[in-house]
Order: sequence, then C-alpha cells, then structure tokens
Amino acid sequence: MGETTKARGSKEALPYMKSIKLVLHGILKLRWNDGFEGLVDLRPIIARGNNFVWLQEPEHFAQGELAEYGHSIGWINDKGQHIDFGADMLHALAIKQRDLLLLAG
Repeated sequence: MGETTKARGSKEALPYMKSIKLVLHGILKLRWNDGFEGLVDLRPIIARGNNFVWLQEPEHFAQGELAEYGHSIGWINDKGQHIDFGADMLHALAIKQRDLLLLAG
C-alpha cells in the first residue's frame, strides 16, 4: 500500500484522493492514495435533486475541485452553498460500482 493518513484517535487509515478527472457529466475518474483508481457515477445521486439540483447542469458539475488534502470533492453553488462528497464515500461507491460491473460480466 502507498502512503496513508490517519484521523486523530483512529486506528483505521482514511482514504484520500490524489487526482480527479471529469469523464462525462456526472462521472469522475478518481485515484486514491492507496493506488486504487475507479470511476464513480454520481448521476443517480444528482438526479435526486434537493441539494444536488445545481450539479444537474454540466457546466456546474465541471467546476468540481479536489479539496485540500484530498478528503473531498466540492463545489460552491450560485448561492455560496458548499456541495461535497467525501473521499471515503466515493471510495466505497467506486468499489461497489466496479463490483457491479464485474458481476454483470
């Protein structure tokens, strides 16, 4: 395994992202500190609306940035509100989506 960081008082290493690349509207290619690379399809989450309505516009979604230290990806909407997804949730989602694709053959 590559380098890791630990939260204070935590025995478990927390994943953090090293890079982010927009593949399509709603789909990101991410690389984590442990070397894992995966695609994350956020379209079903964005389609729910609520806090994610702003991300339904491709030009808005394309503004996403990797936060300092790689612990999240975030956006700031027109109202100044932060929208973000944590590295640990994205890591779990990338593994789940990868496993689903493998299962489908």
